[in-house]
Amino acid sequence: MIVLLKLNFLGKHVKDNLAIYIVVSLSFLIGISIGAFTVNELNIHQEKDLISYLRGFFRFLGNSGANNFDVFKQSFVDNTQMMLLIYFLGISVIGAPLILIILLLEGFTLGFTIGFLAKELSGFGILISVFSVLPHAIITVVVLTTASIFALNFTIGIVQKKRNKSKNYKFLNQLLTYSFIQAGLTCILVIASIIEAFISPVFMMLILRFMN
Repeated sequence: MIVLLKLNFLGKHVKDNLAIYIVVSLSFLIGISIGAFTVNELNIHQEKDLISYLRGFFRFLGNSGANNFDVFKQSFVDNTQMMLLIYFLGISVIGAPLILIILLLEGFTLGFTIGFLAKELSGFGILISVFSVLPHAIITVVVLTTASIFALNFTIGIVQKKRNKSKNYKFLNQLLTYSFIQAGLTCILVIASIIEAFISPVFMMLILRFMN
């Protein structure tokens, strides 16, 4: 029963905000496409610098490795800051379009990372992407896109209220609901940070052993 209610709510939310879902999804997908395309546009010097950095990172990981708790803390701080930025941009109304730019940049980063790994390391690059990059990235992307959808929805609600001068729009109630949803989504990012800090490095080490 609870599952059905949640599915009904999700279906209604998608139907009522279909345009937002499409715009948000397109922003992210365009970012991924640009990121992947940019890999092929790197000049020789840029490519060599990135390869050198990548090899240095692999050596560091193979010799001593990063402190898992430090990685977790940094990952969660970065994710939380991103969520707060989206949250306040949604409230600000005027800054809401910047949310789409954030998603485009997130997509660009993911597309470039996977594209570069696949190009330079071939099969091993794909393995690293699948087992060490995508597991936490997928959760992060889903949370950020969902947060962006609710942020834009909140912004549109404010604009419509001012335009129509609706007395039925209860700003405080909407703000509390919006804040609760964004806080809940931020908590989910703990899972992404745990995977990035404690699970992804294990797979990375296994793949590096096969590479060597």
